Amino acid sequence: MKEKIRHQIEFAYRLSYEDLNEDTKERVKEVILDSIGCIALGKNKNIQGSLEDRIFDYARAMVSTELYEGNRFAIGHPAIHIMPVMLAVCGEENVFSKRFITVFAAAYEIAARWGASIAFSNTILGHGTVMTAAAAVAYGLLTGADEEELYEAVLIAASLPCVSVWQSVFDGSELHDCYTGLAGMIGVRAVKMAQEGVRCTEEMVKEVYETVMGATLRLENMDKGLGEDFWINRNYFKIHTGCRFIHPFADILSGLMEEGLTADEVERMEVYTYKKAARLTAQAAQSEVEAKFSTPVSLAILLYCGKLTHTSVHEYIANETVKELAHRIFLMEEDVYNRLLPDKRGGRLVVYKKNGEILKREVFHAKGDYDNPHAFTQTDVIAKFRDNTAGRMPKEQQDEWIALLTPESI
Repeated sequence: MKEKIRHQIEFAYRLSYEDLNEDTKERVKEVILDSIGCIALGKNKNIQGSLEDRIFDYARAMVSTELYEGNRFAIGHPAIHIMPVMLAVCGEENVFSKRFITVFAAAYEIAARWGASIAFSNTILGHGTVMTAAAAVAYGLLTGADEEELYEAVLIAASLPCVSVWQSVFDGSELHDCYTGLAGMIGVRAVKMAQEGVRCTEEMVKEVYETVMGATLRLENMDKGLGEDFWINRNYFKIHTGCRFIHPFADILSGLMEEGLTADEVERMEVYTYKKAARLTAQAAQSEVEAKFSTPVSLAILLYCGKLTHTSVHEYIANETVKELAHRIFLMEEDVYNRLLPDKRGGRLVVYKKNGEILKREVFHAKGDYDNPHAFTQTDVIAKFRDNTAGRMPKEQQDEWIALLTPESI
């Protein structure tokens, strides 16, 4: 572990803007723009106050939308662990500078490797845990920590994970929206602690994850392809509001609705998928968080109102027809899809119509996945940004943000 963390720190300090190829620069800027749109949609107040207050509020706003990017190779969401810290330190006006893009790219790659290196049980949510190390990397790089300080800060941050649990979303707790903000605050504090002489060891980090949290360490992933293979190029963007596990089936249902399927025609629906995704079985939701982590409720909202957005979840969660529909949608595990992981996140949707017709569709990619046969282009990223910021940002300001995607803007 020591050698691999040293490699991470060396990579972070040596990376320059010129080291990034044009595709990576473009993807970094797209992730930044997407994150800004999610924050604009999710925030319900001006973000101000202390550095730690701003980190917490940026993260909470971004998570609350359930529209922020992720990376299935990282087994989580790297950007949410670093974007709030960087925004709070640099300010929104500086996000497309060469320095911001380079630090973001470095921290993202380190976050992704930590995410791929710790395999948790199904009770632990990845939010706010191992990717805290990348929050420390981002803060340390931006504030001038030296390499030794940053090495120690990574160890400290990695040894102080939030205890984030899947039960928070099943219980509809907004604590889920707070984990990454707390992680960002820990990342900042870890750098300051390292500079004050606090020390941690690799053995302590292993003890936290292996013994206390019952995780499996995959240390070979900690620097896998680092500096050569930029995992941000293989991220995904969310199209629908809700847990990523729901998205492939929302894609299928949206397609069937485009072909003419209506809620009145549906007798029931069955969804078959892999183990972790098959946990989102609730057929009723008392809060928006619960709805966003329930496949039956989410698909019922989509089927009833035609879209699955931040607004539609809020407006239709208590609708009686939606409630009744959700009780006719069933989610089940099927081992054939477990065996496809992690390369494919597969599943099958079966719709039983009242006239006796049965519609079956299988899926292996969600829209927004880097390897979806129908590419999610920069035009799609921009359209999503406009949707998220509509009514929350003047068009002129939207245009200014979007213009920064062009290569000549830097």
